Amino acid sequence: MFQVRFSEKFTNEDDLIKFCQFVLNRCFLVVVSSPNQSSAFRVFSVLNSRGLDLLPSDIIKSKTIGSLDDSIQDKYTEIWEEQERLVGRDGFNEVFAHTRTIFLKEKQKKNLLEEFSVNILEKINPKDLIDKYIVPYSNAYNALKNEAYVSSRNAESINNLLYWLNKTRNYDWMPVAIKFLAEHENDSDAILAFLIKLERLASYLFVTSKGLNQRINRYKEVLEEMETEGNHYQNIESLELKEIEKEEFIKTLDGEIYTLPSYRRNYIIQRLNSFVSDGAVKFNGKIFTIEHVLPQNPRMDSQWLAVWSEADRKIWVNKIANLVALTRQHNSQAQNYDFEEKKQKYFQSSNGVTSYPITTQVNGIKHWNPRTVETRQNELMKVFIDKWRLKLNGEVIES
Repeated sequence: MFQVRFSEKFTNEDDLIKFCQFVLNRCFLVVVSSPNQSSAFRVFSVLNSRGLDLLPSDIIKSKTIGSLDDSIQDKYTEIWEEQERLVGRDGFNEVFAHTRTIFLKEKQKKNLLEEFSVNILEKINPKDLIDKYIVPYSNAYNALKNEAYVSSRNAESINNLLYWLNKTRNYDWMPVAIKFLAEHENDSDAILAFLIKLERLASYLFVTSKGLNQRINRYKEVLEEMETEGNHYQNIESLELKEIEKEEFIKTLDGEIYTLPSYRRNYIIQRLNSFVSDGAVKFNGKIFTIEHVLPQNPRMDSQWLAVWSEADRKIWVNKIANLVALTRQHNSQAQNYDFEEKKQKYFQSSNGVTSYPITTQVNGIKHWNPRTVETRQNELMKVFIDKWRLKLNGEVIES
């Protein structure tokens, strides 16, 4: 192979001699030994630190392409590099991490290169690895990560669900979605039905603050069931929320939302807005904020204290019925005004009416008292229960 490349590159003897002189006089060969492949990878990464960092996918490429017949190496090199260009170098490395998870279905215990080499490279024909896994999985990853699924049917609904999946601050759901999308690429009805359930599961795990191990074990159940012979996608029971999970989900949503970490409470409020609008609403996180209608600390001379007892304020102030979505500019104007003055600041400012549906609803309410807020809480919880299908034993749960 080396001689063939030389003959292609150098058409006359003088050029070849000049090249050899350059190599002999200006180049150095440094031999570095390592006891094992893992150590060799670390050493190479350090030596390569002045250039582009070496990723596990780079080593996997060398092993995979090098194991192919010479006659097809160039073809598959082009295929490999095209997929890498599609998702980006870092994204391509993530594809291999998700592929590892699809095969092993457990938390990574060693470095990616070692686990991928032992459990996948040594067991799958390199041509099959590229054709059956790398290409379809990287295509699926691109559609999922960039919300770029294309189809004549259901594309908008599918990409809207992907938008919310991508907002859950983790990608433990990605291996499940990659596997399904790769296997049902041209069945948009199946993909939509699957993602509706997956988004609900991912939202439950996110909203109830499940840790990494809990999430991985939950998705492991789904991956294992997906591989059950003859199992239809509509019958994957592990995608469904268990009764105890529904109860926990409802309890969290019905609790003091504002006391949750900002990224969780923002997600809940934004998702509620999307449910109420029943459309593909998207949010700019840089200007999104949450305001209490009943203030957390009303002024001593305010009307709030005449309507709300301390006990009622404690119960309702941080629940979702008392929270509205605003832009930061609106929020800075709101402060601790009484209800009527707050509505004017929210909806009658020079910047026009707010675009957040649950905030607009408040504009039509005349009095903000405990009974009003309790009624609103029940209505909003019914939205969650309906849209996320959280009925317990077929019955709607009243908050």
